[in-house]
Amino acid sequence: EALDLLNKNIDESRDIIRNGLLKTLKNLTKKYSTLGETFIYANEDSFNPLLVERNQKNERVLNKGDLTMKAIYFACAAIMQNQNREQDAGRFITKGTIAPMVVDAPFSNLDQNNLRSATKMITDCCRQSLILVNYKDYQNFIEEVKKSGKLGKHYFIQRSVKEELTGTDVNLEMDIEGKKITSHLMGQKLTTSKIYEVEIK
Repeated sequence: EALDLLNKNIDESRDIIRNGLLKTLKNLTKKYSTLGETFIYANEDSFNPLLVERNQKNERVLNKGDLTMKAIYFACAAIMQNQNREQDAGRFITKGTIAPMVVDAPFSNLDQNNLRSATKMITDCCRQSLILVNYKDYQNFIEEVKKSGKLGKHYFIQRSVKEELTGTDVNLEMDIEGKKITSHLMGQKLTTSKIYEVEIK
């Protein structure tokens, strides 16, 4: 009898999490997808969400940008599901927690429309986030974050490298909040990185 009760609670908890995750993924794509995509599960027992075009049942071959957006959708949905269970102490599973979003160069494979959409999704859905951004994506990213009113601490990283020269097409100058900053200091004795806080305007 105890085993039956345990299995019943496990099945119920699994269904709640599985269905809740899919519902959240669908809501995210409805709000943030630039192509009108949605999510389905591969089958009735699967926890593997497929990113599909609306009314389709098979996932197309996803390019790097699609895979990046899919990963961001899933991470945001998982964090939101955790937050939604923050006060849920009555379930068989442990209650949720506030999980931060920590990502390194998440926008490298995205076009400008998806970059803005992904930035808005992260700032809307996550209470805390730490986002490392390549300079090529910085301007569009920071503009979207400022619109959200959720910009906290803001830093840039400056590298010191031993090499004397860069490639011919490399631009070392960055414009951060109206200040010209050199991203790499060439010809240094040691390879190091320093982090500087940016004054927000």
